[in-house]
Amino acid sequence: MTDIGTEQTVQTLMVALNSNDISVRQQARHALITIGPPAVDQLTTALHDPREQIRWQAALLLGNIGDGRAAVDLINAFQDDMLKVRWRAAESLADLGCQGLAPLLRALIKHPEKPWLRNGAHHALRLLVVKTDLGELIKPVLTALEGIEPTMSVPLASALALQQLNTTENLHQA
Repeated sequence: MTDIGTEQTVQTLMVALNSNDISVRQQARHALITIGPPAVDQLTTALHDPREQIRWQAALLLGNIGDGRAAVDLINAFQDDMLKVRWRAAESLADLGCQGLAPLLRALIKHPEKPWLRNGAHHALRLLVVKTDLGELIKPVLTALEGIEPTMSVPLASALALQQLNTTENLHQA
């Protein structure tokens, strides 16, 4: 839980993200990243802002902060009307690594029929192959997403990957 002073600071910095002055926006982004997890709630709310630039910056910052609580909101941002916001959300989800992967796989199991989800997932998963050591786990899901009938193959591939991921995480915790 954040204190009132931090909450007000985050609100002020969120307003600064809409400044016409690029240096003011850069300073606000840097300060929000420094604040870190206490800024996540307001940033996830900003993913629904009517201003494209604010949504894009919120997605960027959520990836930079790296708090897994933002994963589901970033996945939902794959529905954004603007391509650059959708793409940034997928990139930020990939920045979350394993924290973003499990919610993404669960979403693919539950809603493989959603083209916006498959497109965002494809972008995020391709980045995760490069950024993490989870390539062997992720590649079958990518193959399913690229296949002829992804609505049929993606849930199974995602379920298997999620099972492997859970097994891997349990081994690391032991």
